[in-house]
Amino acid sequence: MKRTLWCVGWVVMGCAGEPTAAPSSASAVSSVPAAASSSAARSAVVPAELRERVLAFFDDVATRQAEAILAVNKRGPKSRLAYAEALIQASPVAFPLHQDLFSKHKLTMPEFQQAMADDVFSSECIAQLQKKIEVPLKSIDATLPADSVEDCGALARRTIELMQTEATRGVGQALAQSVVSCIGSHPALAECLPKPGAKPDLAAYDACVAKSQPQKK
Repeated sequence: MKRTLWCVGWVVMGCAGEPTAAPSSASAVSSVPAAASSSAARSAVVPAELRERVLAFFDDVATRQAEAILAVNKRGPKSRLAYAEALIQASPVAFPLHQDLFSKHKLTMPEFQQAMADDVFSSECIAQLQKKIEVPLKSIDATLPADSVEDCGALARRTIELMQTEATRGVGQALAQSVVSCIGSHPALAECLPKPGAKPDLAAYDACVAKSQPQKK
């Protein structure tokens, strides 16, 4: 389940981290009907009332992710890396960002885990989410480069910002993988990144970046 949701969150970037074009909805959910028909009886283990709340939760997560993708479009991305945080919205690591949605649907984590333990129902949730974000995903320009200096710098800062608090640290650590990938194409980025083992310090990062900028004459 965790691997599947992670891939949903990174469907454009690629589950292995390499940016790719978004697949069609047909290919994304083609395996769901087959799974459901072969073991539909097992979905009955999730009580109807809980099913309704979990599906509503995923519907809201999909809406949030779609809005995040469209917001990046509006800003004018320089590369596909600009979508990194938007695309991670549906992954388990981002669930701390959705505590308001858990509260809205009166969902506890044990209840959520109970529902997700049912393979058929979890596939249904994923299919619903994928269907809702299909159009926003297709709006991403696949011809954009994998990364850019601007997007790498912005993501590096955002990653450090997220790692300042316990609630969002997991999201920051996940995004850090993309920041590390940036170093290969933009080595100068490494100068201001926290050294291994050091505590991420946003103020120190900002000061370093400001110092490294060319001085205006």
